[in-house]
Amino acid sequence: MNVAHVVLGLKVGGLERVVVNLVRGLQHDGFKNRILCLEEGGEFAAELEPLGIPIHVLGKKPGMDWYAIRRLAGLLRENRIDVVHTHNPMPHFHGAIARLLARTPVLVHTKHGRNYPDNPRRVLLNRALSWFTDMIVPVSDNAAQVALEIERVAAHKVRRIWNGVDTELYKPGTMNSETGTSVIGTVARLSPEKDQQTMLAAFKLVLEKIPQARLVFVGDGPSVADLKQTTAQLGMGDNVDFLGMRSNVAELLNTFDLFTLSSVTEGISMTLLEAMACELPVAATDVGGNREIVNPPECGLIVPPRDSQALANAYLELLHNPQGRANMGQAARVRVIEHFSLNKMISDYETLYSQLLTQKRILIPRDV
Repeated sequence: MNVAHVVLGLKVGGLERVVVNLVRGLQHDGFKNRILCLEEGGEFAAELEPLGIPIHVLGKKPGMDWYAIRRLAGLLRENRIDVVHTHNPMPHFHGAIARLLARTPVLVHTKHGRNYPDNPRRVLLNRALSWFTDMIVPVSDNAAQVALEIERVAAHKVRRIWNGVDTELYKPGTMNSETGTSVIGTVARLSPEKDQQTMLAAFKLVLEKIPQARLVFVGDGPSVADLKQTTAQLGMGDNVDFLGMRSNVAELLNTFDLFTLSSVTEGISMTLLEAMACELPVAATDVGGNREIVNPPECGLIVPPRDSQALANAYLELLHNPQGRANMGQAARVRVIEHFSLNKMISDYETLYSQLLTQKRILIPRDV
């Protein structure tokens, strides 16, 4: 089966990580994959090169680009693609038109987040694109609710598939060895939608009760300078570490006592799943798929977004209860293995592709 994944690019990010992991798993199972980057390549391209997976960069201009659509259609036709799999709105739009021009049998679209449900124009566009799409795949029940209730996608065209992580790579290891130090850690892009300013405000409240606590940021992004400035203004420079982008995330997760996210919007957070696979309890905001991942209080605590006091209370509750943290952490790994493993995600997509392509070949033989 020939599968073409259409993305904006392969820069470091949660969506891009899902695509890379999915393509690697599909390739291992005998599928022929290629990635069509509308705008640019990125750091993750290097991970796929040793597998011989073709990566095409189309150099799309801002907005709708008919030239990019024609190039996309040409690649689909030349490589006799069976399944076009688009990721997020702009690739969905361009991929849907190119698929029609190339007469590619199947179009699958993964909805990696809520995709602006308060924007009427985007809602209408997503609804219209669903008419030309064989299956919309939300990565969370929350995103599925948007597709069904707001975008009004036909129910038979919606199938939720949770993202998955490699539970052999992300697993418990040597825990934090600094005696008397409580380490709260996060791995995320440092950007406004992640709202790490609220995280810093919450941590300031924690220091009033646990002066030796530490907060560790792993990641980079446009907000890093502002976050460092806020840290200095709050007098927390000795207690907060900014580690930047790191390649040893699995190792770093095992130095944390708990994992946190303070996002105001999410799809399914890959770093949250990775932390839980490492048996870390979670304190996260009630946005996107966070609640359905954590299933509070089984694997951690969920609090309202932009509420520093509630987030601080969650930190303190977890830090003051070592046995409770351990129980939550163990439950977290079990939950990831059962519902959010990489193998399950790959298997679910393989089943979906096969079902849709079988249906299309019965209706329209490929040689016609």
